[in-house]
Amino acid sequence: MHEGMKRREGWESWPDWFRHTFPPAPIYMDEYQSFAAKTSGAYGKGQGRVLWVTLALCGEVGEFANLVKKKYNHGHNIPLSVFAIELGDISWYVAELASALGLSLLEIARANIQKLRARYPQGFSKDTSINRNN
Repeated sequence: MHEGMKRREGWESWPDWFRHTFPPAPIYMDEYQSFAAKTSGAYGKGQGRVLWVTLALCGEVGEFANLVKKKYNHGHNIPLSVFAIELGDISWYVAELASALGLSLLEIARANIQKLRARYPQGFSKDTSINRNN
């Protein structure tokens, strides 16, 4: 088992099918985006694909938000694996949206890191957030 996953809370309690289907292994963002593109196809090309994937992404985020509501407001016992599966779906749609727009998920991540380093050079703080210039 990958060292990072050994430390993840609740990994042992995830269903066997999940742990065996999705073994912890390093994956690169560009590989993930490429794989996601190979498993798509129902969305067509161009503007239609952007619109469809955007709406689907919103739906998945809504499902995740509903799980958070149920667990933290209603007291439901929702295992970590359910959150992981939903975050996987969200990740897939983010990769698909990047592809639909002709963008690289890796380059998006790099640009975001640069933006955050410039915005919070010492790490996040409330004061820096309130008084930021960008």
